[in-house]
This record gives sequence, C-alpha cells and structure tokens, in this order.
Amino acid sequence: MKKKFLSLFLALAVVLPLMTFPVSAQTIKFDKENNEVSISFNGYDYGVWLDGSADIAGSGSITIGSDDSFSCEWKNSGNICINKGKHFDSSRTHSEIGNISIDYNGSFEVSSDGFFYFTVAGWIVDPMIEFYIIENWENYRPEGNLKGQINVDGGTYDIYESIRVDAPSIEGITTFKQYISVRIEKRTSGTISVSKHFEEWEKLGMKSGGIHNICFGFESGGGNNGKANISKIEFNFVEKPIPIINLPAGDTKYNFNQLRVIPRSDINTLINSNGILNINYIGTSQYREAKFVLSEAINFANCNSIIANAFSAEGRIAVRFYDISGEEAFVIWNIKGSSAKDYTWTLSAADKTKIIRTIGIMSQEAGNYSATVNSITFNCVASDNFTTADALAILRDVVGSQTITDVQKMKYGFEAGYKPTTSDALAVLRMVVGIT
Repeated sequence: MKKKFLSLFLALAVVLPLMTFPVSAQTIKFDKENNEVSISFNGYDYGVWLDGSADIAGSGSITIGSDDSFSCEWKNSGNICINKGKHFDSSRTHSEIGNISIDYNGSFEVSSDGFFYFTVAGWIVDPMIEFYIIENWENYRPEGNLKGQINVDGGTYDIYESIRVDAPSIEGITTFKQYISVRIEKRTSGTISVSKHFEEWEKLGMKSGGIHNICFGFESGGGNNGKANISKIEFNFVEKPIPIINLPAGDTKYNFNQLRVIPRSDINTLINSNGILNINYIGTSQYREAKFVLSEAINFANCNSIIANAFSAEGRIAVRFYDISGEEAFVIWNIKGSSAKDYTWTLSAADKTKIIRTIGIMSQEAGNYSATVNSITFNCVASDNFTTADALAILRDVVGSQTITDVQKMKYGFEAGYKPTTSDALAVLRMVVGIT
C-alpha cells in the first residue's frame, strides 16, 4: 500500500478538555462518534484520535494502567493515533528546555493491510513544524526529501523533510513542514535521545523553534486490525532554569526583533528591520493574541512602569504580560488611534513581585483589522536592597540552578538535591561577592 505521510498527532497536540482519572487502571472505548479523547493521568496527557470523517472509521479501546503503561486494540481503522506525552508553552526551544529523552518498551500485532508506526511525534512553532522519530513501521515506510543520515542511540536514521499543504495542524488548516527521522534498524524498545535529533536536524539546515508538545505512541490505518502494548514510557526532561535578569536604572526599550514569536493561523505578524511590529488580525473571533517570548525573564522588583508605544486605527488592542509560569500578570487595555502614542502601566507593589517572560498583543474586537506596536519600554530604578527574586536570580547564575548538585554540595556545603531558601541564597551571595 502507498500512503502519503499524514499529520495526525493532534489529539494531544491540541489542548482539549481533559478527563482526569483516579490511580486505578481505566479503559476508554472510541469509535466514529467518540473519535477524539484527551486524558490526564499521573502527570501525563494521553491522546486518542480517530479519523471520524473517513469512509472507514473503525473502533477500538485503550486501557491505561496505574503504572503509566497502556495497551490498545482496534478494528477496521481508517486512521488512528494513540499517544502519551507532555505539553510545553511554546516559549522555549529544545536547547532552552534542556536534554530530552524517552525510554520505552512495547510490542504490536497488525494485519497485513494498512500501515503502522511506532513513533515520537510533536509540534514546533516559529517556524511551524510537525516532527516524527519513527522507531518501527509496517507495510509503508514514510518518505520525503532525503536530507541525510545520522547515527543516534546505536542505530542509523534516514532524515527526511517534506511539506504539507493545507493540512490539519495545531493552528487549523495551514501549510507547514515535517521533519522525519526513520530508524533503519527497526526496534520496539530502547532509549530515544530526542534532543540529539533536534541537534542533528539543525546541522542539516532544518531550523527549529519553540517546543509545543512531545509525545510517544503509534499511528495506524488503512483499514487494518491490530493491537499494541506499551509496557514502559519514561520521559526524561533535564530542564534548564529560565535565565532571569534585573533591568538597569532608567528606560530599557525592547523592539520586536529582540523577541521570538509564537505564531497563530488567524494572525499575520511582520517585524521590520527596525523591530517595529505590524500585526493583522484575521477572521471573526474577538480575542486573538500573538505571543512574543523574551530571551530572558525580567524581574520587576525595581521597575516602576511599562510603556507601550503603539496605535490601531480600526480596532482596539491590548498588551498582555505573562509571568514565568505562563499566568497573566497584568494588561494594558484599549490601545486605539490613528497615530502612535505612549500607553503607560504603573506597577503596583503586587506587580513588582512578578517575573515576566512573555508579551501578548491581543485584539479586543472581532473582524479583520491591523495594528502597529513600535516598542515596549520598562522604566526601572536602582535597587537599594536585594529581594527574594534578586537573591534567587543571582543564585541561579552562581550555581546554575535552584537545586544544588553534587558539585555545589562540595563548594557551598549544601546537600545534593536540596532546594535553597532565600537565606541560603543570600549566604551564597556573601561568599561569592561579599554582600551583607
């Protein structure tokens, strides 16, 4: 059978309303009417997607064990995906997240018709990329533009790049690239060094961006029957801390060429050589927001105000600020006018406790219209005293993390794995820079 490689890992990639299960094992059935399910269980998201629009839809079930294992079976499936994984907020690249790997062990049986893949899958934004690391396949081997080969985890992978035109994605129907690693020596267990694939893709000129999600599971279809059992899936994320800075006294201006955009299909963004953002909102929805990620989070402890220089002749916009956990911190509302002017937000005492990572530019009205944002400026004063955030930010710079490792245990006298308090952080500052 000849099958074009499809974009199907959307049940986990698109954040759907989640069902939360107790600790005991659970079984979920799916068919053409109940074809898209997301499940939150033991800190992970499980996704089931069945192509309900296909002439051959099929049916089946998935059983999730209390030990995070899962098994499934299906009949007469058109296209089906079942997977387990993690969502990220799209604000960090793979190198900013840190080392990512997956340990797995599984087995499967499929009929001779149709196709089957054991695969890592996920989405990247800015640029929009769907990626696959295929460990095993039956009846059809994915194809594309061959970019080269890499040796990872004791095996050789062919690397392909392809383009999907007007296809389903995490931002609706759009055109995007796919990055595909296909292991030559098929296997059903082992370690997948996901970060290494990202690194090797980049060496081949395959640009990466912010990570939206990473999952592991299988895709099957073409009218076949089968069953699969995954007795082990362990995701290993050795996450790097997000760098946090204190701004100097005076005005610090950010243009948009200093930020990374998280794209949306209903918003067009254009940043010129001067860093000025022109944004076009498309469609009938009222609240549409493009988000932009700072390379370093900003500690607002010594900041007084934020100034957005912007205008929007046809409809109001808002500038939203999100903290390091992704929660909204504060908003500058009702920016409108035919010429640029400053819109100022004066920070309260509560605002000054925030550490800001992301800026959103959101429409406040429905319909198509455009806006321009020239810059975002932070006004700060010299800090007389070290705050909790100051101490912990400098501690991160000194020891690389808020959690002490074996190396720092010897150097600073903490136990390995210990999470320092503010007093501990200040003690380290005294040792390093003599601050009292």
